[in-house]
Amino acid sequence: MTYTSLRLVFALALVLSSCSHAPVLHGPVQNYVGAEDRAEDWMSGDDYAFYVRRSQRSPSNKKVYKYKTTGTCGGFPRIDVKTAPGFCVGLVFDGGQGTFKKSRWAAPLAKNKVLIVDMGGWARNNGRIYVLDFGVKPAKLSVMLEPKQFPAGQAARGILDEPNQILKHTDGKFYVGGATGVYRFDPTASRPEKTVEVLIRDLPATGLHPLKSFTFDESNGFYVNVGSASNVCQNFTKYGDTNAQKNPRNWQRKQFANCPEVENMEIGQGQVRRYEVLADGRLSSNFTVFAKGLRNSIGLLWDPYRKVILQTENGRDAIGKFAPNLVTADLPHEEINVLQAGRHYGWPYCYDNNQTSPEWTNVDCAQFTKPQAFLPPHSAPLGAILHSGNNWPAWYKGRLLVALHGYEKKGHRIVAMKRDDQGLPTGIPQSLVYGWDQKGEQGVGKPTSMLELEDGSVLIVEDDDQNKILKLVYDPTQGDGQPVQEVDQAVAATDDEMESEEVLKKRLDDKLRGGNPPVFLQFQVKVIDKYCAECHQAAGSPGVRLIKYDDDGNALRIKQSGKAKELLEIIKGNPDFIPMPPQGWDTPAEQAEAVKLLEAWISGK
Repeated sequence: MTYTSLRLVFALALVLSSCSHAPVLHGPVQNYVGAEDRAEDWMSGDDYAFYVRRSQRSPSNKKVYKYKTTGTCGGFPRIDVKTAPGFCVGLVFDGGQGTFKKSRWAAPLAKNKVLIVDMGGWARNNGRIYVLDFGVKPAKLSVMLEPKQFPAGQAARGILDEPNQILKHTDGKFYVGGATGVYRFDPTASRPEKTVEVLIRDLPATGLHPLKSFTFDESNGFYVNVGSASNVCQNFTKYGDTNAQKNPRNWQRKQFANCPEVENMEIGQGQVRRYEVLADGRLSSNFTVFAKGLRNSIGLLWDPYRKVILQTENGRDAIGKFAPNLVTADLPHEEINVLQAGRHYGWPYCYDNNQTSPEWTNVDCAQFTKPQAFLPPHSAPLGAILHSGNNWPAWYKGRLLVALHGYEKKGHRIVAMKRDDQGLPTGIPQSLVYGWDQKGEQGVGKPTSMLELEDGSVLIVEDDDQNKILKLVYDPTQGDGQPVQEVDQAVAATDDEMESEEVLKKRLDDKLRGGNPPVFLQFQVKVIDKYCAECHQAAGSPGVRLIKYDDDGNALRIKQSGKAKELLEIIKGNPDFIPMPPQGWDTPAEQAEAVKLLEAWISGK
């Protein structure tokens, strides 16, 4: 049986057993398609083709990169990356070939010992769980759970079906999220494989995002991610795949009122489910859809300080495919959300601050919950932790740290978030580890998760062709530890951070009174304020965000975007670009002056 047909069997099993579920929470969008829909129908042709390729993929034979090391960090070789002052990153274990295929997560076992989840690539039932002892040199890796310990057909075997996250709970057991279920086991037993229990089975895992992450709250709640099957539920829009075999529901490209993938409350995806933790530590068979409209929630964690669930959102791709005015590399931003019961967070209908997706212009995004904060576009936030502040500067206590996995240049980082008055993440991400770029034989950083150790240092798990285990260490004699604001300031600026228009205008007027205004200030007044700001001022607006009266901020955003020359070509009327301003210039003389001013600013004259 193929990978795809197996996923279909699981989806059909959920349909047949739907009567066992508790009443579910309904969000603002109603009249969703019923549970008879196949999960495969939710994918576009492009999504489906990628899914099939991925499911048939054999273990990678790509070149394995080595980190360049100089000196030591916390007793380990120090790797060549940039960090906040006082921090360094040590190479604890170099997976390479013959060990991990796709290491994803770590959990504490004993002093200087952790359990490591190896997803095993995208092959079915090919994962492993290892013990890593880094108290010895070199670090020693040994297998705890592997496929040969579980006969084919045994339910417990699912613990090794694309496992992603592992977490030690208060009952002393270790919980693991497989693609279609959640499991727990006791690693201290003489035969840990005999202790594996199936806690949740038959979770939807069709399509692009089968991996599971989860968290516990303090009130017997267990929350698990059910990632979306598709990129943007395209097959239920006017842009749907016209292949009737791959898309039997909408091969004629009808625009549906909503996306059944996320609105289906029985086998839906793009959701976070809540299960009840029972007295014996098992999980209830019934669930509620706690929150939805979430494309893929690999980062899920309970915040004990604010008593909320935080989520990192992996946003959609290819936004410019059907809207050439939207630049795919720049949009959308990834998100941090505060999850609340019954809320809908907008996927696939919206992106950024409830901007409407080009495929779903028929849906009013005002009804959905906006993100709490933004992360760089396509930076793929995965694991996140709240640091205790132990042996780190006090600023880090309760601070959210996020692993940015890639793939664009603003990915491959460890970032820390500022906090608002309620202590929730806000503002522009601050970098703890960055400069993690391709350097000759050294591959780009691919952090998937983090684990704080007893001494406050943080283990970082990498996957893909890296499969390295790293350690982030702070030494107060080497710096104050303050993270670096090096990410493009235009990336994550939110409306709450912007100065009021009144303040900006007063500052601009004061500059104009001085006479002989700088070139960009003239460009601000004559071009941006008159022609650009109305459409480009909102967070998440297409292209570079341009704020009315904010000449200093706009100059910085244009420089950091690297699009100054592209903007010049647009203003010149180059037919290779979308015409701007869309309504045209009032006079040819104004256009000519705009070109002259921008050329002068770019050249530094």
